[in-house]
Amino acid sequence: MTLAILTGIAWKSFAVLGVAALMARLPGSRSAAARHMVWTAAMATLLLLPLLSVSLPKWDLPGSETLFSMKTAAVGVAERPAQSVSTAPVEERLRATQPNAAMMPRVDWTKWVWVLWAIGTAVLSCRVLLAWMSLRRMRRNAWPVGTLDGVPVLESGDAALPITVGVLRPAIIMPAEAADWSQERRELVLAHELAHVRRGDVPIQGLANIALCLYWWNPLMWRAWRALISERERAADDAVLRAGVNASAYAGHLLEIARAFRNAASPAIAWSAVAMAQPSEMEGRLKSVLDKSICRVTPGKRAIWATVLASAALLAPLASMEVLAQAQAPVDETAAMPADVEATIVAATGQRDYRMLEQIAETASSQGLYEVAQRLLTAGLRVRTEVGGAGGQLYAEGLVKQGDFEKWRSNRQAAEEKYKQALEILPSGRDAARALLALGVFAIGDKELGKATDYFRRAEQAAPEYASRAKLWMAIVRERENKIDEADALYQQARSMVEPDSGDAAVAGLVYSKFLLRQNRKEDATAAAQLAEAARKSYAGRSRSASSTRSDVHRIGGDVRAPKLVKKQEPEYTEEARIAKLDGTAILSVVIETDGRAHDVQVIRPIGMGLENKAVEAVRQWRFSPGTLNGQAVPVMATIEVNFRLL
Repeated sequence: MTLAILTGIAWKSFAVLGVAALMARLPGSRSAAARHMVWTAAMATLLLLPLLSVSLPKWDLPGSETLFSMKTAAVGVAERPAQSVSTAPVEERLRATQPNAAMMPRVDWTKWVWVLWAIGTAVLSCRVLLAWMSLRRMRRNAWPVGTLDGVPVLESGDAALPITVGVLRPAIIMPAEAADWSQERRELVLAHELAHVRRGDVPIQGLANIALCLYWWNPLMWRAWRALISERERAADDAVLRAGVNASAYAGHLLEIARAFRNAASPAIAWSAVAMAQPSEMEGRLKSVLDKSICRVTPGKRAIWATVLASAALLAPLASMEVLAQAQAPVDETAAMPADVEATIVAATGQRDYRMLEQIAETASSQGLYEVAQRLLTAGLRVRTEVGGAGGQLYAEGLVKQGDFEKWRSNRQAAEEKYKQALEILPSGRDAARALLALGVFAIGDKELGKATDYFRRAEQAAPEYASRAKLWMAIVRERENKIDEADALYQQARSMVEPDSGDAAVAGLVYSKFLLRQNRKEDATAAAQLAEAARKSYAGRSRSASSTRSDVHRIGGDVRAPKLVKKQEPEYTEEARIAKLDGTAILSVVIETDGRAHDVQVIRPIGMGLENKAVEAVRQWRFSPGTLNGQAVPVMATIEVNFRLL
């Protein structure tokens, strides 16, 4: 458990129990059996909630970061490469950081929340276990007195009340005093207990006890647990009354049984058995039995299925919600970048917020502050380990991020090591597929084409959304093996598996057009290139950010003179683009500030395979003579083309 998971499950459990309480009051839940069904569904939902919360894909609850957490403002990093930050002020602040972790002692609240939850769960679990053992001993020492509809009827001197026990082999245990009861009382009591057997109340009670052990800290859980017990007994009473039993006579027998055993109740009764007449519930039950206006109908199959579907409709979105997610809207990165990296690491570690660390690391990396980014990623991996455990999925996902970082820095050996470590843990999924694709590209560079093919096939199986990329790389391998027909078929498969106007479609089309040119199929190559260009324009139109709306930014023309480039840094080629022989022109929109640097860098037209990101990285290092208005330096909007050409 982590503090984030506990917090998410906490508010989700309140939501489940609140909805159940509301449903129990609806007109459709007029009978006790219907209300008991609602509470049973709530218990089952709570038991499934932790499992589904960590297994279902996540979607963020808007505004949750302000409602459920106290976080330092973090950089909003979008998936599109157009997101950028202002360089100089952030760079100065990052490099001026001084370690001050010793000045900020912190309490590991996650540990103490975990310990408190574990203690409470252990205490209640022991109580349930002891009660179950007591009932097991009672049943073993009881003597048989007959059967009722195939259900054994036993008597025991240890039984305080008529009870039903057994999940797989149900039985009814009567107190020894029952031998002196009238025939009418015995028949009514047995009818009541048989109703519990037919309804499956014993296994339901077991599920409710497990839910109570897990959610003991939720005050609504205790009320729900008591409500389930109360409605269970009333539903069994209704089953007896529907058979035509006189309500007054039945109420009299209940009252006498409760009085007779008022001082003999055993703790095992409430915790592990289904008992008939607990004194604490008697007043409400007697009123229910004697009230002729009460609905006593048992829900039919339609009502049961409706409850199941309603529970599923509530559970799936609740389990998928990511309560502690970062806000999706991008923020002003300059203002969001903390002034002290070490203080940020301390704060984010205390909140178990590895996402904040990784997002800031990505921003630092894009500015060339690799040592800062490395420290942040290392801290993020440490938090992932504390949250999900060493060797867990969260840890493996952090390794993939570190592998991506090392690959970006062209540290191939370090990247390969991180990816392979991650794949020892991750059986499948997006991160596994990303690691496999990267290892496959490395293998192509080493001319180990068989190993590369194996990696790409595994990537295709690991995540369906990466199948088209895997096919594209397998086509590149086949071309290198001079298996032209197979390569052609794989290229076409890769193109057919993606949306026509997506970024993957643009990349696949452009790579395929180059392949066709190498095969002297010029007309086909031209057609493929045109489709790729159309896909690129469509994708760029959807992914680009809005142009700067700052009132102080000027456009070139009239009295506004254009900035002049005085220092240029050539962009690097990514390994993927070099092996795939991908080239093209990335078009960027920038604001040249009065300091001669490019700010607010946004991608207008991407290329793919990380080339546009390399273009952004290079342009951030360019230096300009600023634009002017009437001789005065002013911020100027400009468009920059960055060309990538293979020799």
